[in-house]
This record gives sequence, C-alpha cells and structure tokens, in this order.
Amino acid sequence: MEKFADSFMQLFERGLATEHIDVKVEALKGVSTFLSTIDDEEVALKYKIAMGPLLKVVIEVLRANEAAGQTSLQSLIELTQAYGDIWEDNAQDLLFVMAEIMLNKNFEDATRLAASEIVNTLSESVATMVRK
Repeated sequence: MEKFADSFMQLFERGLATEHIDVKVEALKGVSTFLSTIDDEEVALKYKIAMGPLLKVVIEVLRANEAAGQTSLQSLIELTQAYGDIWEDNAQDLLFVMAEIMLNKNFEDATRLAASEIVNTLSESVATMVRK
C-alpha cells in the first residue's frame, strides 16, 4: 500500500479542496485513517507537509458545521495517536487552534473535549513538541 501512498494523497487532496463540507470531512477521515494505518513511520512522516492544510480544513469545517467539525477532530485524534510526530512542523498552529476551540464557550462540550484530547494525546506522545 505504501507504494501507492502518493496516489492516495492526491485523491484525498482533491476531496479536501472541494466546496462541499461533507466531502471535505470524508476526505479528512480518509487521510487520517490512511496515514494512521501506514506501518512504516518514516513513510507516514513524509506526509507531515500535509498537516497545515489539513488543519485549515478542520477550521473551515468547524465554522460551517460543528457536528462535522467534531468528526474531523476525532480523525485528528486517531492520527495523532498513531503519529504525533507528524505535527512537528505545525505543532504551534495545532496547539493554538485547539486552545481556541477549548476556550470557545459557543462550542458544545464534545467539541471542546475533542480538542482537549488532541492536546493530551500530543503531549503524551511527543511532550517535547508541546513544551516548545
């Protein structure tokens, strides 16, 4: 499967670029699941360049539909559990966005809890990244 990784990512990128929120969410779930199931950490981490755009999609989805945003956050939890290091280049942005979600009283508790779980997972798997 790893030899087709670039082709899969191109397919997911098209889904993430669409205007349809439901398609974006499914593409985000696909990217997260795909990357989480790669057995070779070196192969998975070469896609850390995609994390910035992925985080922007989560923000966009949350603004449009909170329930879909919760689904997106759950996908990020799974990805972060599998490869916390994948956020290395975007850790500060990820932490800032998750903090903003946790502090926003307009979001449901489940949304704020999902953001908190991402921060907790990241701090457990790559504490040095969170301390920076």
